[in-house]
Amino acid sequence: MGFPMYEFKVLFDAINDNVGQAHLAHLAAYVQARMDAERADRERHNYREYWSDVDTIARNVYNEVGDDDGKAYDRINESVDGSQWIIYNHLARKVMEHTDNEDAWQAIGDLPTRRGFSAIVSYVACAAMIADVSDKYREICDEASDSE
Repeated sequence: MGFPMYEFKVLFDAINDNVGQAHLAHLAAYVQARMDAERADRERHNYREYWSDVDTIARNVYNEVGDDDGKAYDRINESVDGSQWIIYNHLARKVMEHTDNEDAWQAIGDLPTRRGFSAIVSYVACAAMIADVSDKYREICDEASDSE
């Protein structure tokens, strides 16, 4: 998405033609509203994408190991640790906006405070996503046992 060039041209022309302040304020409000709408769309997309990835990882783990919590835990850790949501710092921050387990890191231990902010964000996000995937994996296992 983005703004069509003509919208910026209208704004530029309005400024150059010394159009009244009310018109400029209206144009600025319109541009801001469009930017806010696009930002909201991106956030909704990120939220859906995150939970889709959580679901995919959990289903893949279930398909690989079945209802074996020990093996599942190892596979979930490997999958989450290598996921884009943890590798890229800007996405790790998004994990913390989308997770249902923002306090999961407390069960793992101390934060890696000597390694810098990015390491802390990735550590906390990884713990949260592991918990989200584990919860989803448990749901899938429960559904499978109920259907038998």
